[in-house]
Amino acid sequence: MTSKTRKHHERIKNPAPILLTERDEEIIRAVGRFRFLRSDQITRLLGGSKQAVIRRLGRLFQHGYLSRPRRINVQIAIPGYKGMVYALGPGGRQYLSSQGVLYSHRQQEKRVKILYLAHTLKVADFMINLQLSLPDDVELYHGDEFRILFSAKEGVKWRIPIEFRSETIEIGVIPDYTFALVRDHEICVYCLEVDRGTMPVYREKPIQTSFVRKIIAYHQTWKTGFAAENFDWKRFRVITVTSSPERNAHLISACRKTCDGSGGERLFLFTPEQEIAESSNIFYHPWSTGKGGSSPDYLLS
Repeated sequence: MTSKTRKHHERIKNPAPILLTERDEEIIRAVGRFRFLRSDQITRLLGGSKQAVIRRLGRLFQHGYLSRPRRINVQIAIPGYKGMVYALGPGGRQYLSSQGVLYSHRQQEKRVKILYLAHTLKVADFMINLQLSLPDDVELYHGDEFRILFSAKEGVKWRIPIEFRSETIEIGVIPDYTFALVRDHEICVYCLEVDRGTMPVYREKPIQTSFVRKIIAYHQTWKTGFAAENFDWKRFRVITVTSSPERNAHLISACRKTCDGSGGERLFLFTPEQEIAESSNIFYHPWSTGKGGSSPDYLLS
């Protein structure tokens, strides 16, 4: 292991004492909420001086509040990125626990799988862009705020029964991220799926992993009233950020065929990640529904 690599991962002995500031607490909560964040994402969230944020991140790392994935994993997951990526360290988990914020994830941040790291950072990109684009009359609830709002446990997931060839099978559902938008006491929950284009769209059996399996499970969750009964989600939608315009069109077609006139196509919203990146305001960004067509849709419409 080179000296440069050791400096990236290893903490110095006896660092200067640190007194947590309100800004430090914001950083720890944000990293805990998303599991992994790039330093530039943290700067966007907090605002202010980039160098001041980077200095605080360094001190929080040295004192064990934050950890860093292995540099080689970051370089492969985010080609061309030369900054740091942060996860919760033991001190950060202990601090959040003392504040009543509990997270179940305990993955080895240094050994995190590259695809998981890249995917998690894409989810964080979307959520940060959304948070910064919200109009003044809309509130965002996510992370520990979402759990308090719905009395939910960390990591929303469920199993939903479906009929397949005269048999009942259960499909597990784990959204990439779950959040709620609130305006004038109107609440809508969103299950976010960030599609990398690597998952097959169709498979022979619903028990096999595919995107259509996700559509079937979400559609059944809505159609049976499972979400309202078990989670108190009176209104929810599934939003998918796709890897390309071609993939976007393919998933919309699959959604239309799967729902097949049974209703619920407006449950699903799709858009390519390139269009999201170029959008001036994600909140008002036009999404395509599961019906396809030229009629745009947007969040809380």
